[in-house]
Amino acid sequence: MDQLVEILRLLQNLLRFGTIASVDHDAGVCTVKTGALVTRPMPWFVERAGDASTGWDPSIGEQVMVFCPGGDTARGVVHPAIYSNAVPRPAGSATAKVTTFRDGAVFRYDPESHQLTATLPEGGKSHVTASGGITLAGDTRIVGKLSVTDDTDLGATLHVASDVTVDTKLTATIDVTGGGKSVKGHAHPIEGPVTGAPL
Repeated sequence: MDQLVEILRLLQNLLRFGTIASVDHDAGVCTVKTGALVTRPMPWFVERAGDASTGWDPSIGEQVMVFCPGGDTARGVVHPAIYSNAVPRPAGSATAKVTTFRDGAVFRYDPESHQLTATLPEGGKSHVTASGGITLAGDTRIVGKLSVTDDTDLGATLHVASDVTVDTKLTATIDVTGGGKSVKGHAHPIEGPVTGAPL
C-alpha cells in the first residue's frame, strides 16, 4: 500500500500548475506556489541557451506549469506561461503576434495586414546602434522633428514644402535658383551697362 501511495504521489507531481511566488533574477531561479506547497527555487525554460541566449524572467503571480522528471520536485523546471483571469491574452492576438508590457508598450505583427507596429508609452525612446549602417528600403514618413548631427548625403531630389532656415553658410557647387532666377546666371539692369554674373 505504501508503495502504491508513493507511486501516486510521484505521478501527481509530474506536472503541477501554480503561480510564481518569488523570483531571484541574479540566480535565474524562482519558487512556485502550487496548492498549499511553495516549491524550492527552480530554473525556468528559455527559448535559447547556447550560442544564442535569450532572457525574459517570469513575474510574481504569473501562472505557470512545473515539470518534475520522475515526479521529483527537487529536479523541477518551470514553464511560463499560462493565461489567467488576472492576465488574459492580449486583445487582437487571434491573427497577430502581440506582446504587451506593464508600462503600456505594445509590439504587434499582423500577417494579414502585413503591419509591424511598436507603440511605446509617453516619453518612451527607441535606440538602435549599427556601426555598419542602417538601410530603409521603402517610402519613409517622419511625424515630428528630425535632428541630424553629422554630414548628410542625398543622392536624389530634395523637395521641401515649407520654409528653410540656414544658420550658417550655404554652399552650392553648380547654382541656386529662386523664383525662376539663377544666382549664377542672372544679371541686374542698372543705369548703364547690365551687371555681369556674380563672381
